[in-house]
Amino acid sequence: MSQSTDRAYAAVDTKKNDDGAAEYVILAERMDRLTAVMAASAQGHFKRSLVAMDIANPAPLGFFSFAVALGTYMCVQAHIVEQASQFLVIPGSIFLGGMAMVITAILELLRRNALGYAAFGLYGTFFISVGVFGLFQAQGVFFLPVPEGQQAITALMGIASFIFMCVSAAICLLLPIAFLMLTIMFFLLSAGFRNTDVAKAAGWWGLVTSGVAMYSAAAFLFEDLWGKEILPIFYTRPYKQHAAHLFPRISSSDPRSVTAGVPYPGRPEFRRGDNLEAAEVAPSLANLNRVQRGEVNGEEHV
Repeated sequence: MSQSTDRAYAAVDTKKNDDGAAEYVILAERMDRLTAVMAASAQGHFKRSLVAMDIANPAPLGFFSFAVALGTYMCVQAHIVEQASQFLVIPGSIFLGGMAMVITAILELLRRNALGYAAFGLYGTFFISVGVFGLFQAQGVFFLPVPEGQQAITALMGIASFIFMCVSAAICLLLPIAFLMLTIMFFLLSAGFRNTDVAKAAGWWGLVTSGVAMYSAAAFLFEDLWGKEILPIFYTRPYKQHAAHLFPRISSSDPRSVTAGVPYPGRPEFRRGDNLEAAEVAPSLANLNRVQRGEVNGEEHV
């Protein structure tokens, strides 16, 4: 790319008196910009053009709906309630567990939260699929047993949950714990299609997982409304430092309000649960690698 740029500049020098010299100048400038973009992309640094919407945090809705729908199904799985309660699970899976999480996923997409819309979107569509399958099965449309297919889809959901667990480890401790419990639950459900004892154990484990999801919903809801961590979420230090850049919530009245509870200018005092790391001047993403190595001073921060 640099050789092409040099040739373009050389062409400008040789044809500076020609009418087409301006075209070569424009070409050289465009090639320079393209070179800079490619160099930044090779290092994994880029600027997003999508501006996050200033809306409320939709995660509590997704967690609450997930906890209630999952808890209802796991009560049937663990034989805590009558098996006829499956007819309550079917609409709950479609609307409460499915559509509510799909809506949450769409809102997370508008907030520029990739993990949020990927996780809620996947689990939401999974709940809808389970509900529709149960509905057709109750009507006699699907009358053949498919235990191997059910084992396959639940095992795949377990693998996806494990990936979410690894990704969310950069944010906080609460989310990896929730995804780890989901991973174990899906694998237990997969094995439970062949073993009734394992299926019952999966039901009890799913109830505990539902409780963790309920706790997560309450923790994020308290944080979003109270402006600080009431229930421990255990955010990581890198997330707190870059929360304002990676997951911004744009607001004219509260410009530094993000889901990590960042304190903002105008409130001089610090309170329990405040994100003290983000109160400092955050380094730019372009210098992220240099910051981690300690090579960037305060003047280069943005």
